[in-house]
Amino acid sequence: MWHSRVLRHISALDLCILEQRGSTLSYRYWESTDWMRESYQRTSAAQRFRCEERAASLCEEFERMEHLDHSFLDR
Repeated sequence: MWHSRVLRHISALDLCILEQRGSTLSYRYWESTDWMRESYQRTSAAQRFRCEERAASLCEEFERMEHLDHSFLDR
């Protein structure tokens, strides 16, 4: 499944941000919630901004892949 390939490149920090954005990806693979939130809170503002930008792009990619999955399955 493509989700497992994507997850190899997603850090705990990314998952925390994705969870805050409500992505289904993070809910499917959410582990060690407290540790991830603490990790996110300890990061600098600049690093948070970069991670949030990355998370936004991951969310967009995830939504695009979900759309492709549904389009393919609907045929």
